[in-house]
Amino acid sequence: MRRGARTFLIALPITLPVLVFIAWPLLSVLAVSFRVDRPLSYAELRARTLDALARLPGDEAAALRARWLRQASIEQRLDGTAAALSFLGHPPAWDRAAPFDTQQHEARKAIASLPATAARLIEAETALAIGALHRRGALAFRLREALGEQGFAELQAGSVRGIGMDHYRSVFADDRARGAMLGSLVIALPTAALTTLLAFLIAWGFSRNAVPWPRLLRVLMLAPIVSPPVIMALALVLLFGRNGLITHGLLDQMLGLISAERVNIYGPVGIGAAQLLGLLPASFIVLDATLARIDPRTEEAAAVAGASPWRVFWHITLPCAEPGLIRAFVLAFVSSMTDFGNPEVIGDNAPTLAGLVYDEALGFQNLPLAAALAVWLVIPALLLYAGLSWARRQQSFHGTDPASGLPELALPAGPRVAAAALALLVAAAVLLLYGTVAGGAFVRSWGFDWTPTLRHFLPGSDLYASSQATRGLNALRRTAELVGLAAPIGGLMGIATAYVVDRIRPPGGTAIGFLALLPAVLPGLLFGLGYIAAFNAPFGVKAWSLSGTDALVVLNIAFDKMFVGMLAARAALARLDPAMDEAAASLGARSFTAFRLIGLPLLRRAALLGTLYVFMDGATTLSSVIFLVGPDTGLASVRIFGRASSSRYGLACALSVGLMAMVLTVVVVAFALERRQAAASDG
Repeated sequence: MRRGARTFLIALPITLPVLVFIAWPLLSVLAVSFRVDRPLSYAELRARTLDALARLPGDEAAALRARWLRQASIEQRLDGTAAALSFLGHPPAWDRAAPFDTQQHEARKAIASLPATAARLIEAETALAIGALHRRGALAFRLREALGEQGFAELQAGSVRGIGMDHYRSVFADDRARGAMLGSLVIALPTAALTTLLAFLIAWGFSRNAVPWPRLLRVLMLAPIVSPPVIMALALVLLFGRNGLITHGLLDQMLGLISAERVNIYGPVGIGAAQLLGLLPASFIVLDATLARIDPRTEEAAAVAGASPWRVFWHITLPCAEPGLIRAFVLAFVSSMTDFGNPEVIGDNAPTLAGLVYDEALGFQNLPLAAALAVWLVIPALLLYAGLSWARRQQSFHGTDPASGLPELALPAGPRVAAAALALLVAAAVLLLYGTVAGGAFVRSWGFDWTPTLRHFLPGSDLYASSQATRGLNALRRTAELVGLAAPIGGLMGIATAYVVDRIRPPGGTAIGFLALLPAVLPGLLFGLGYIAAFNAPFGVKAWSLSGTDALVVLNIAFDKMFVGMLAARAALARLDPAMDEAAASLGARSFTAFRLIGLPLLRRAALLGTLYVFMDGATTLSSVIFLVGPDTGLASVRIFGRASSSRYGLACALSVGLMAMVLTVVVVAFALERRQAAASDG
C-alpha cells in the first residue's frame, strides 16, 4: 500500500470525527441559512390539490369539492371566485381591498357578463380554488402517507423549499433585524475599544513590573474566565439595578439623591459594562503574550540613543504590539456581538442581533433566519479584521530572545502609577462583583428581605424553595456528569489531532488542523445552531435524531473546546525530536502503538491542559448549549441564565457559587495529582 493511502487510513479515526462534529455542523448551518420557503402560486397549489383529489376513492373528490363550496365563508368564496376568474382568463376588475358587499356585487356582475358555459366553469373552478386556498390542510393530512413527506409538507404549508438570500437581506429589509444589527454595533464597537485599551494598559504595567502583587492580581484578572457568562450582569443588577444595593439602598433610600426606578444600570450602558468585565481577561491574555514577545533590547537601545519614554512607547512598544491589539480588539468585538446572555439579563429590551438569533431559534423555531443572522454576526468582525490588517500594512516585529530577560527600563512615575491603579481598580471591581453574587446567595430576597438564609442551597421548610434548591443541586450534578464525559473526549481528541497533523501528516492533514481550530474563532452561537441543523435528522433520517439528548450536548462541548488541547500538544510536539517516532517505526511499532507508548506519555501535560479547559469552559458555556439542552438536561449555566433573566436572583447566585466552587475544585485537584505524579516520576 502506498504511503499516502496508508497514512490516510491511519488518520481516519481522528479525521472522521473532526469532519462529522465540526465541519458538517458548520456546513449545515450555512446550508440552512440559504433555505427559503417560497409560497406556491395559485396554479401550483391547484395542480397539487388536483393530484391529491385524484387519490381519493370513488366519488369522494366530487363530494368534497361540493362541500368546500357549500361551507365556504363570504371571504373564502370571494377569494375562490377571484382565483377562478384569473385562472380562466377573466381577471377580476374590481378592487380587492374594497368592502365585501361591494366585491360581492362586482363578482356577480363579472360572472353574469360571461357566457353560460363559462359561468358553469367558473362555479366548478371556484370550488376547487376554495379548497386549494383554504381547505387543503385537512386534505393533506388525510392523504399524508400517499403524498409522502415532501408532497404532504408542500400541500399543507402551501410553499416549496428553495435556495435564496432572503434571510440575509432581512438585515437590511426588516426594521427589527436592522435595529438589532445597529444596536449590536453601537454596543460592540465602544465595548471592544475600551476593553482593548484597558487590557493593553494593564498588560503593559505587568510586563514592566509596575503592578504590585502581580500573582494575586493576575488571578483576579483572569477569574471571570471560569465564571458563568452572565455573572457580571447579575452582579451589576444586584448593585446598580432598580433594587440594587447602591442605587436603591444607598443613593435612593438613604441619601435621596436619585430615583432608582429611573437611574439604574439597565440598558446599553449596563450591557457594555458587563461585557467589558467579562471580556477583559481574554484580551489581557492576548496582549500580555504579545508584550512578552517584544525584544526589550530595542527599547533599551532607543533610550540609550536619547529617546524619551514617550517616544519609546509611541514608536517602538505600540507598533510592536499592533498584532496583539488587532487580535484583542477583534476577539472582544466578536464576543460582544455574539453575546445574548448579558443583554437578556441587564439589557432592558435593548435590541441586539444575538438576542434576535436566540428569539428566532428558540421562540419562533425559525432556524433558517436564525442561521443567517448568526452568520451576519461574524461578517462585521471579518471585515473589521481585514481592514485593520490592511491598514497595518503587514508590519512585522521581532520576538524576544529568552536570554534577554525583562525590560530594564523603568517606567516614569505617572504611567507606573496609572497602570498599577488600573490593575488594582479592575481587581477591586472583580472582588466586589463576586462578593455581591456570593452575598446574594445567602439572603432571602435581595433588595427586599436581607435575612441570612441557606434556603437557596438546601431544602428547607418552604416547599417552593426546597424544590428549586433540589433542582439547582441536580443542575450541578448533571453539569458535572456531562462535562465530565466531554472533557476527556475533547482533551484526547485535541492531542490526537495534533499528533496526526504534525507527525503522521496524512493527505489533507493541514485542512484537518484548520477545521479543528475553527471553533476557536467562530462564535459558539453559530456552532450550536450548526448542531441543530446537522443532527436534528442526520442524513435525513429522523430515527437518528440527537436533538434534546445528552449525547448532543457532550459532543458539542467536546469538539467546541478541543482546540486548546490541540494547540498545547502542537507546541509540545514542536519541542520533541521526530527521531523518536522514526526509531519506533524502524523497530516495527505501528503508528497507534508509537502514539500510545511514546506520544501520549510525553503529551501528558498538554492532555491535562486540554481536558481541564474543556471542563472549565464547558461547565460555564452558554451560547452554544442553550440551543441543544432538552427539558431534562438541566445544565447549571442554562439554569443560571434562566433564573437571572427572570429576576430570581437568589437562586441564580447560589447556582453561580456552586458552579464556580465545582470548577475550582476540579482544577485544584487535577493540578495536585499532576504535581504528585511529576514528583513521583522525578523520584
